[in-house]
Amino acid sequence: MTKRDSAPLFEHLGIRLHRAYEAWLSAFVSEMNAAGHDWFTQGRATLIGHIPRAGCRQADLLGRNGWTKQALQQMLDGLERQDVLQRRVDPNDKRGRLVELTDKGHAALADADRIKRDLSARFERKLGPEALEQLETLLDKMVAKEDQSG
Repeated sequence: MTKRDSAPLFEHLGIRLHRAYEAWLSAFVSEMNAAGHDWFTQGRATLIGHIPRAGCRQADLLGRNGWTKQALQQMLDGLERQDVLQRRVDPNDKRGRLVELTDKGHAALADADRIKRDLSARFERKLGPEALEQLETLLDKMVAKEDQSG
């Protein structure tokens, strides 16, 4: 084994953010499953999070998370079979489909909202209210668009 082979990986910000997100998402999915939504997975959590409560065009979902048409179609097919969402012809463009949550999908979102508040409270207890507020502020600053004016 060479020195290069045993060198530790650089613990950069991106990997830390990824680990924090994975921990949050894992807890979220686990809580959703415990609330009776056994169809809820990490991939489906990401997809459902991109469907506005009033619905949207299926084509609009493609650009939001880098899914291929085939992957998106398979996820939507599965959620439709489980009565979480429905698709119908877009009355403004007969070639397009509208994706809308069913009553079961809206019930899941209501539980998701409650679970997200519970997870935030859990992290607040773990970090303290000031640290959590500071973390949220810093994360918002990280993703804010740069001011191009000067």
